[in-house]
Amino acid sequence: MNEYLLFLVLGIGTGALYAALAQGVLVAYRGSGVVNLAQGAVAMYGAYTYYELHRAGRLFLPPIPNPLSLLEGVTAWFGADLSLPDIPTFVGIGGGSMPVVPALVLSLAVAAALGYAMHALVYRPLRTAPPLAKTVAGVGVIIVLQSTIGLRFGSDARSAESILPDQPIHMLGGIVKADRLWLAVIVVAAGIGLWALFRFTVFGLAARAAAGNEKGAVLLGYSPDRLAARSWVLSSVLSAAVGILAAPFVTLSPTTLTLLVIPAIGAVLLARFESVAVATIAAIALGMVDQLLILLLRKPQFGWLPSNGSRELLPLLVIVAALFARGRSLPVRGSTEIERLPRAPETRRPVRLVAVLAVVFVVGQLTLGYEWRQALTVSAIGTVIALSLVVVTGLVGQISLCQMAVAGCGAFFLTRSAGDWGIPFPLAPILAAGVATVIGLVVAVPAVRIRGVNLALVTLSFAYAVDQLVFNNDDLVGSSADAVPAPSPSLLGYKFGPLDQLDDRGVPSVPFGIFAGVVMIVAVVAVVNLRRSNVGRSMLAVRANERAAASVGIDHVRTKLLAFALASFLAGIAGSLLAYQNSGRVEPTTFAVMTSLSALAIAYLGGISSVGGAITAGVLVAGGLSSTVLDKVMHMGETEQLATGALLIVTAIANPEGIAAALRHTGGVIRHLAGRRRTPAPVVEATA
Repeated sequence: MNEYLLFLVLGIGTGALYAALAQGVLVAYRGSGVVNLAQGAVAMYGAYTYYELHRAGRLFLPPIPNPLSLLEGVTAWFGADLSLPDIPTFVGIGGGSMPVVPALVLSLAVAAALGYAMHALVYRPLRTAPPLAKTVAGVGVIIVLQSTIGLRFGSDARSAESILPDQPIHMLGGIVKADRLWLAVIVVAAGIGLWALFRFTVFGLAARAAAGNEKGAVLLGYSPDRLAARSWVLSSVLSAAVGILAAPFVTLSPTTLTLLVIPAIGAVLLARFESVAVATIAAIALGMVDQLLILLLRKPQFGWLPSNGSRELLPLLVIVAALFARGRSLPVRGSTEIERLPRAPETRRPVRLVAVLAVVFVVGQLTLGYEWRQALTVSAIGTVIALSLVVVTGLVGQISLCQMAVAGCGAFFLTRSAGDWGIPFPLAPILAAGVATVIGLVVAVPAVRIRGVNLALVTLSFAYAVDQLVFNNDDLVGSSADAVPAPSPSLLGYKFGPLDQLDDRGVPSVPFGIFAGVVMIVAVVAVVNLRRSNVGRSMLAVRANERAAASVGIDHVRTKLLAFALASFLAGIAGSLLAYQNSGRVEPTTFAVMTSLSALAIAYLGGISSVGGAITAGVLVAGGLSSTVLDKVMHMGETEQLATGALLIVTAIANPEGIAAALRHTGGVIRHLAGRRRTPAPVVEATA
């Protein structure tokens, strides 16, 4: 019995970390109505800021692309070597390591500035935007913060010194570090302070009033903008503080703290986004159960529990249970107006579009060198992924943050079915897409009852669980070193894998690039026809208003399930292409949680509601044509992720329909102006 109690006590530190992030999410939501998916990223940013200040007395600066990089790329084409001046990356303060207190104060000041910047530059312009725009803006913030840390510190984990007393405490037959317990005391005290703040102060009462009815708060003389700014600052400072305090016993890396927002949101959902006390208690309990699972997995009587993914599956179960128990999970704020979702226009001249794509891929694969042919292939696969998001998000309005996880299920099944079981092509990728479809239908079950940000939380936690439960579980997918690779795709004895039919230009082979282009074109034609069909119009009706659609006989449940099935089938096809591209092997990192977030980001940036937007997203995908241009022409490849996150935020604010819509609008203006120049002026005849 003492052993079980010991592991519960060991989980208090982890639960305290969850609780502090949950408090930050709750404070931001109370003030602005935004569920901040980047709360863990803010904690990570604050922890790295303190780490570098305390270690070396340096404050790192956000990376700014060198505007002269384009000039460097142009001169390189002519054989010249242009040396650019370096842009400062760190600012030295004090000439050495900084003491704990000044480093902590300065780090919290940076966090406060970050919180205000998030409010002023990101969420205030999106105050009346639909949930999709706010969600992708949060993804953009995560990408910007993570890429900033990656550029400054790399992806390797780091160890930080403990600020709190960390002497060992002997209890229950084991050892517990004191800093975990001190962190829990601090977080509970912070929870009591927040409860008093929202209960007794003018700011807290006004924030509660705005959360209940924003219009009423305006009529009473309270500024929602000012309340939101204070909430964002307080939320960021709170998260950064706990990130700094918890860094010694949590791996300090760009990903670990970022993903801890998932169990924190589960605790906030259990608190119905209202009670600080319930959120704090629920988060600490989640942390304690998380550590208890470590013990249970060692016990023979609990051998039925999956060795990988059980701990990551817990937040998913909590979130789904909380959403289904409540039904309408998030309180609705009375805003002055709400913008509409991006338009989903029909594709004009689809035959010409298909012809252009075919010519580009065939000519490009036959004439270009290795790097550009590889970029074309990656862009084709990225387009198929983006098309799956066009179906489920652009046509039906369901926010899915797990498309790459669904694609990964298809990819792993392909390697197992084709490599271990010997199922031939094309049956193996079709079966893999079918498995992905089944997985997508499982994800679609919550979508029958919930949507918007609620569904985004479910799909994000699903991707988080599948990453460990499936992709990193050797019992299910086998070790990547020992697995039998899937053989190259072949028809009538002709192999067209990336290592087959090679010429002097190297890999990937030209036939495989053309094969990827053909699959992409077939997917484009399928989605174009879907948008034009009665099914597509039913999807748009459900997206606009489910009740109105039901009143004219449209079954919104069946429509949502069909959309998820079609989108998952496309994702499974894309996963199969990725498996073939990697010589029949699959790496779990290809389908990690952050990859799913990046997929939504790229699809939204290109234009998530149109086929043209999906093609644009394929160009923008990492490793695609835009990456090659940035790296080889502009010498800015290392800042690609940072630029993607920043462009995503700008797109969500200024042009929700994406780059493709902006290009379409610009082309229409140019054609209109050209037509006016060609039209002769009307002749007016004189009359008597």
